[in-house]
Amino acid sequence: MDLQELEVNKNKKNKNLKVPEKNVKLISLLPGKGMLRYHMALVMRAAGNLEAVVRTLSGDSTLRMNELKSSEVQHILKLPGDNSIMKLLGWCDTVPNYLICEYLSGGTLSDHLTEEFSPQKVHQYGNTKQMRFQVAENGNVDHLPKYALQVARGLKFLTKHRFVNPGLRSKKVLLDAAGRCKLYDFVSMENAKEWTKLFWNENVPFQWMPPEFLFLQTISPAGDVWSFGVLLWEIFSYGSEPYKEQTRSGVEKSLRAKRQLPLPDNCPGAMNIKKSDKKTFLDGRINRRLSKSMSMETLVDGRKENT
Repeated sequence: MDLQELEVNKNKKNKNLKVPEKNVKLISLLPGKGMLRYHMALVMRAAGNLEAVVRTLSGDSTLRMNELKSSEVQHILKLPGDNSIMKLLGWCDTVPNYLICEYLSGGTLSDHLTEEFSPQKVHQYGNTKQMRFQVAENGNVDHLPKYALQVARGLKFLTKHRFVNPGLRSKKVLLDAAGRCKLYDFVSMENAKEWTKLFWNENVPFQWMPPEFLFLQTISPAGDVWSFGVLLWEIFSYGSEPYKEQTRSGVEKSLRAKRQLPLPDNCPGAMNIKKSDKKTFLDGRINRRLSKSMSMETLVDGRKENT
């Protein structure tokens, strides 16, 4: 393949993006836990080197992990390009193989929220809840429902193509240079259960997982709606951590007792997610309501009564 042609055609599947290993140089390991590893990298091209991110496995990965990752790469290669997910630039048939993706300079949504609405920024205007809300109104609060809509569109795209994004949270949403949200770290429905079992190990993001996963280890597109509801709480809490300082057993007790996350103080409307195990992002109502109500007066038809 001519490396000058490393682009994703939105109307075609990514079948012919194989890149010679010699054209990919790993620069530095990005922070993270678990068996999956993300590296900053350079892809050497005739038109000039291209910054990228490479996903691979740690050196102590098992044979089954390598087989599963190879299977997952083939599923991802079948995905058409879409602006709501991290762009695929290519892959290397190495052991373990490389999945080469675009580098997004905006960082994570989590870092953006905590920095943009940090107590230090709010302090100069006053530290009361009302003043914090006014600061948000005068700042970038209009971006918050846009972030929610962009993530919802990404989840709809993934659901349509039989992918899920278990454990979706603000740390797993990246921003490009223009501040648009893009999803990554998704997995095909075919491999999702074994993938989370092998690669998550003890690092389960339990605060964002639906009850059917915590109690039954079930993964489905409906679970993405639950995680999205918790993500909404994060967004309108300016990056705060849900169920902070609670253990997994504590969160499970809260769910059994039907104790819900409190409505964020600065949320400009109700975030209602009604119980319905059959609702997914293909239902359409989530995206329509986000589009019609950017003020967030009534936000989501989905899975649970409140986040």
